[in-house]
Amino acid sequence: MQTNRKILDEVRDVIRLLHYSIHTERTYCDWIKRYILFHQMKSRGDLADG
Repeated sequence: MQTNRKILDEVRDVIRLLHYSIHTERTYCDWIKRYILFHQMKSRGDLADG
């Protein structure tokens, strides 16, 4: 889950840079976590596989 944490940190940074609501941030991060867990992704490279 180490990689997931880094990805979510980057997502949070971008969301905050764009001044999105904290509720939007939480929702987006929750959906990203669910997506990663559902597809059993272990690394960033798994995101690139099509």
